[in-house]
Amino acid sequence: MAELLLTSEQALAVIAELEPGSPLTYKQLRDLEARGCVRPRTLPGGRGPRVYDLGDVLLLRLIARMQADDLLARWQAWSVVAHLREGLRAALLAGSSRVLVVQGALGRIVTTREASRMSGVDVSLTNVGRGVREAMRLQAGDVWTGYAWLSSRDARALATPMVAFA
Repeated sequence: MAELLLTSEQALAVIAELEPGSPLTYKQLRDLEARGCVRPRTLPGGRGPRVYDLGDVLLLRLIARMQADDLLARWQAWSVVAHLREGLRAALLAGSSRVLVVQGALGRIVTTREASRMSGVDVSLTNVGRGVREAMRLQAGDVWTGYAWLSSRDARALATPMVAFA
């Protein structure tokens, strides 16, 4: 299956559809980028639009779920995801049966058995991916670069990693 890329608006629509009780706003999305929770790619063009792949959308859904958890503060969700971004991304993309255990500003990705012996707030990673690909397929479409519309296929070919904030 070809990789799907979504614009900010499309990615937020997917999260709103899948997590109606805790949708993310555009301001929160930009804040999450600045904190290092997600690292979208950019397209060439005057405005350098950001595009999000499956891994980014999975991380956004995880953050939305964590923010909706009464036992976690928003800053905990942001801190843990920013520090464990690559490990979380790999676990979510693999669909592995793992648990994220949040202990203050720190987190660990462990098995269910290990999580039962640890203190902290458990966040299951097992079903975060459920329904995401289908929702992304429904939202995917052309991408506006600031001067022209590109098909998602062309956008995929032109997307480059976003330069980190200095």
